Amino acid sequence: MESEQARILRLDAEMRREDEARARVAMSAPVDLDEPPYETDAEIAIREHVAARIVAAIVPLVTIERKANDVETHDEWLAWRRSVSSLNDSVMQQVRAVTQKEGYITQSWLRDVLNTVLADACFSSSDVETQAIAKAVVNEAWQGLDGWTR
Repeated sequence: MESEQARILRLDAEMRREDEARARVAMSAPVDLDEPPYETDAEIAIREHVAARIVAAIVPLVTIERKANDVETHDEWLAWRRSVSSLNDSVMQQVRAVTQKEGYITQSWLRDVLNTVLADACFSSSDVETQAIAKAVVNEAWQGLDGWTR
């Protein structure tokens, strides 16, 4: 059985070969800007892997962020914010690290990963507020990646 790391390396190599082949074809063929970009099985697997790791990283923070609704005063909110700041920082670092590890960062790819994260069972069946919190957490972590803005 192939290890997860070996599978990712194999998929990455396949993706690079396919990218090179597409680049050779693109140089000789007219570009249809209305046609969506073709996504290979390797690219889909990498996007889903990154999204799954992001979901695993953000679920604890999203759960805690929901508790902010129970805070009644501004001082309580500031104290609550301080109490979760280390978790927040850790999650932001994890999300950025797993995303940057792929080295294949474009606005389109980030959008696809975000949509995959939000389509995960943890969030797709959740209420709108939970989905909004998950989206905000990812947006904050990605701020500035390939020009990403909230």
